Amino acid sequence: MTHTLKWLAISITAAFALVAIAAPLASAAKFKTEEPPTALTADPMTPLVFEPTPDGEKKVTCQGLAATGTMEGKESEALTIVPTFSKCKIKIGAEEKDALVTMNGCDFNYTSPTAKTENTAGEHAKLHIICPAGKEIEIEVGPLGTKCIDIPGQTMEGIHYENTLNNGIFDVDAKATVHNLKTTTTHTAACPTKSGLTETHETGRFTGEITLKGDNAAKEPKSLRYE
Repeated sequence: MTHTLKWLAISITAAFALVAIAAPLASAAKFKTEEPPTALTADPMTPLVFEPTPDGEKKVTCQGLAATGTMEGKESEALTIVPTFSKCKIKIGAEEKDALVTMNGCDFNYTSPTAKTENTAGEHAKLHIICPAGKEIEIEVGPLGTKCIDIPGQTMEGIHYENTLNNGIFDVDAKATVHNLKTTTTHTAACPTKSGLTETHETGRFTGEITLKGDNAAKEPKSLRYE
């Protein structure tokens, strides 16, 4: 009887210890704002780069970004923005040509849970590309707008958030170091692939840093935090 009670006490103690450890892990950080609804915008801090393959072939570099979105409550585990990329170039062989990135209704959804991955060191959050049914992000090359790269809806790991203070207002910097970007490259004269065929890749990269900002209904800047 004494032996049984001893093991029961040990089991109960272990159970409470597991609960104590698990509790902090279950409490994910959230995006927080002062005066909802908050109008979201985003500014590029660095060029935003899509690379279908690790060797840099067909690398698309965009210098410009405009984005809008809305955060309805004071706290949220996710933020969704509608991005528009501009001033884009694509590397074709040794040349850089003009590129057009068309979103086709696809949004960027930044989420708060973090996880360690094999390809990225440390803790990283996820970026979800959410597209309407049958739609993908399209990248065209040259003055004729030749089809080149398609980016489907997907979930990518490798987003790091950092709060920054600018003129007394907090913003959230979102830095992407993604190594699992899925793309399809269509072989054409303007966008040749090495195989001469349509190629699908699942180890592409998406890198760059943006600053997420918030305004209240009066279009006054208000703090946006991730904590």
